[in-house]
Amino acid sequence: MSVLTKTSAARAEFCARRARTAQRRFRIDAAPGCHDVEALEWLDEAARCFAVAEKPRKASECHKRGAEACLRLDASTAMMGGGATTKTTTDDDILGACAQLAWAAEALEAASPAEAADLYNRAVELACDVDRWDLAACLALKSARLADAHEVVEHGGDASSSTRRDRAARYVACADLWAAAVDRRAKAVSPSGLALRDSCLSEAAKELALGASDYAEAAELFERVGVAALESNLTSLNAPRYFFKAALCGIARGDLDFAAGKLRVYDDACPAFAAAAERLFCDHVIECFLLDEDEEDLGAPLHQAGASANDDDDSADDSDDERAARRDVPVRRRRLRDEPDLDGFVDRCYDLATVRDLDAFELKMLARVHATVRERIARHARKLDRARRREERRARRAAEELERRARVARDLLPPSRGH
Repeated sequence: MSVLTKTSAARAEFCARRARTAQRRFRIDAAPGCHDVEALEWLDEAARCFAVAEKPRKASECHKRGAEACLRLDASTAMMGGGATTKTTTDDDILGACAQLAWAAEALEAASPAEAADLYNRAVELACDVDRWDLAACLALKSARLADAHEVVEHGGDASSSTRRDRAARYVACADLWAAAVDRRAKAVSPSGLALRDSCLSEAAKELALGASDYAEAAELFERVGVAALESNLTSLNAPRYFFKAALCGIARGDLDFAAGKLRVYDDACPAFAAAAERLFCDHVIECFLLDEDEEDLGAPLHQAGASANDDDDSADDSDDERAARRDVPVRRRRLRDEPDLDGFVDRCYDLATVRDLDAFELKMLARVHATVRERIARHARKLDRARRREERRARRAAEELERRARVARDLLPPSRGH
């Protein structure tokens, strides 16, 4: 242990004792929080010295005691009552407690990520109490990332579906806090705050799609981000990419008719998406699964194959008719292919990759769609194999029946006179 570390540890212990001594002093009615103010100064110095002495847990304990002192100051200020500055003073005390909890969490980030995340959550509650939604969102994002790091260390890459849903819920909560900051115009929300809101929703959607396989909820979150991106000229160019991710989630889910309807909705909301290469790619991918009714390879109807999320087929057809009537586009009646077009899907992916740089999420979703195509092809091959073997068994039984009848007919013939 170096001399600086020893000196800092000794100074920290001295400051911590002085803080305890200050808090045990007698109460002054005219200034009920004066001993807490003095204790808070000693605790701040003790926390800094413990940090220099490489004792993060003791530094965190000092900051937590400082948060309790700030909350007692808040209570004593409220008891004194009256005056126009009471509310401002109370908010400052609560924000001081929030800052102390955040510093306590920072001290424990490396030693105990789970405990640090809990401290951040307590700080978020205090920030919400004083309507500091932007501060609450920043602290909630830190808590979410710390919890993610702790779960990665604890579970590795084998996190369960419920764990992934919990991660997504934390990021959605962060995005909701940023949305509250925007709606209530909380002290000049910067464009970076809006970007963080969209980033939180995107992270939640990725966790739901890749971790929990909840493609419906993921598509809704990506659509929400895309619609929010259209509200600003700075982010409107990102909207087609978010709509493309939402469309990929719909296709991976298997709701091809629903995905086609959503594509038309995205076209109306974002003309840039209607003219993008991603939009044409989605049409081609859907065509790899579907055929028009007048084509030769007719499979099962879409709703019978379980590819539609709507149980009310008549209402779904009516909604398609109404949309097509509004846009003067004839409704295409299509059915699932018996065997999806794997070569066509691979060619379309190659064409898209030559004109667009696909990120990791899009590549993983395309890999899942590719796995779905191969699974359907294998299922169709097994179905054909079962049908072939069934026909062979029927032919064999028919031949055996003919042979049996011929044998019975020979046995019933009268014996010849020569014998």
